[in-house]
Amino acid sequence: MRDRLTERLLSVLLSILATVFAAAPAAASTFPDFVDDVITVPEPGTLVLLTTSAAALAGLGWLRRRK
Repeated sequence: MRDRLTERLLSVLLSILATVFAAAPAAASTFPDFVDDVITVPEPGTLVLLTTSAAALAGLGWLRRRK
């Protein structure tokens, strides 16, 4: 049950991260210029790295549970 909870939490975290990173460029464009220096939108590669890392962790949990 604990692995299932961990998997569910990772799924929710990925959804939140995807939503935040997808909305960040649109939100940043509505702010004044001085705020643009404070808000940095990560490169697409960073988002890919985060999501693949989380997917790998979820996959390892799934494999451990299947044994």
